[in-house]
Parts: sequence; C-alpha cells; structure tokens
Amino acid sequence: MRNMTFEEAASGALGTYAVQLAKSYGPEVAAVCSTKNIEFVKSLGADHVFDYTKKDPIKSRETSDGIFDAVGKTSFSKCKSPLKENGVYLNPVTEKNKG
Repeated sequence: MRNMTFEEAASGALGTYAVQLAKSYGPEVAAVCSTKNIEFVKSLGADHVFDYTKKDPIKSRETSDGIFDAVGKTSFSKCKSPLKENGVYLNPVTEKNKG
C-alpha cells in the first residue's frame, strides 16, 4: 500500500495505534481528528491530518489504498469513491458494539 487514510478517531486508542503501525510500514498516512488533536496526531507520524469539524473528510480526500474507520462513523458504501480499485476498507466496530 502506498497510502492509507484513517477515517475518524485517529486520536483515540485504536486510531493512535493504527496510525503508528501503518506508518511503520512506510505508506503516506492521512488521519482524521478534531481540531484540538491535530498536533498530537501529527506527532504520531501522520503525514496529513483532516479536521472533521471543518470539512467532510470523505469528500476532501484523494483516493486511498485503504481506509480504516476506527470508530464505525461511516460505511463501506460512503467510502467506495475515495478507495482506489482493489482498495481495502477496514471497520473493527460492529453495529452490536457501537456504544
């Protein structure tokens, strides 16, 4: 994978781990968080950070090899257009586990 985008919660427990793990494999990492967490997420290794309080991150991004939705805020159907052909959408949160 050349780039990976993390949809929502890049500053949460699962998102912070995912940003660092992805970056360790070398792709360009784009992350999504709120304004107050931008510097923190950059310090984790994110190359680009989207502030979801100012822009819809799905509409404002280039295509990605993968999207990791750490908190289940979106769906595969909403993320299809920014995914490259053969791109991967990962969502570890099931409807049953949403809190």
